[in-house]
Amino acid sequence: MADSEPSTIAIPLNLPTYEADAFAQLLKRTTYDDCVRHSNRVRRYPDGRPELEVMWTAVQLVEQQFAEVGFARR
Repeated sequence: MADSEPSTIAIPLNLPTYEADAFAQLLKRTTYDDCVRHSNRVRRYPDGRPELEVMWTAVQLVEQQFAEVGFARR
């Protein structure tokens, strides 16, 4: 396992309102099972987590960021 937590990076995302709403809907409809289907079951990150876990966490983090600017789950 890694000794320290990896740093975070900022990814600016400028979307027109309708596209942001559509992307929020895509995030809302992305499930854990989708991540199971699309992840590499062999790959592990340097901290030891499998790609599935990292992928699902990323989906949740992006969804949370969208919620903070008004695109919350309905």
